[in-house]
Amino acid sequence: MKPERALTLVELLIAGAIVGVVFLGIITVFLAGQKSFTDTSMQILAQHKVNLAIVEGVREVSRTGPKERGIDISATFGALPSDGDIASSGLFADYIDLDESGLGDDDK
Repeated sequence: MKPERALTLVELLIAGAIVGVVFLGIITVFLAGQKSFTDTSMQILAQHKVNLAIVEGVREVSRTGPKERGIDISATFGALPSDGDIASSGLFADYIDLDESGLGDDDK
């Protein structure tokens, strides 16, 4: 019968160092992924806030009409109907719920 060989202290230290380096790499990848997720989430939130502001602006202009408010939006949105009603022009009908019914133009 052959006696079993025990691990030396040097072998244990080397194995511990290798495990430590592997764990450090895993943690680094995890933290980088978490930072990327957080940055992307913040960017999406900022874009959503800008979209909401644009929608509210378009709703306000469509309620009062650009002519009454002294606003010329033809340079931004192209030619408008002669009555200035952008809600009926179809410019935003596919994207914005102008009548606030909860349905997009495609759902009606």
